[in-house]
Amino acid sequence: MSILHLDDIPYQSPLRKLDPGFKLFFSLGTIVLTIALNRILISAIVFSLMVLLSLLWGKVNLRRYLILLSIPMFFIIVGVLTIMVDQGKNSLWALAFGIWGFLLPV
Repeated sequence: MSILHLDDIPYQSPLRKLDPGFKLFFSLGTIVLTIALNRILISAIVFSLMVLLSLLWGKVNLRRYLILLSIPMFFIIVGVLTIMVDQGKNSLWALAFGIWGFLLPV
């Protein structure tokens, strides 16, 4: 799959017939709901719902979907690892050096 074929996905989707305003408010609504409630369970439910809607209602190929999803997942994993390393005495470095017997000035 190349970048040139990314434009084919929305044109082949059954969701193209839906009102753009509905799609906009539905997506913004789920984003606001997820941020406002700030719960991991709610985030997981919304994520799962969006994946299911994309695959089942949008008729997106699972292989293509996973390839496209791997791009933002890479950045999320790098960000999480960066935060783990940079969180003071609860950091990955502090835990590692604590296990090895070194004292860290924290």
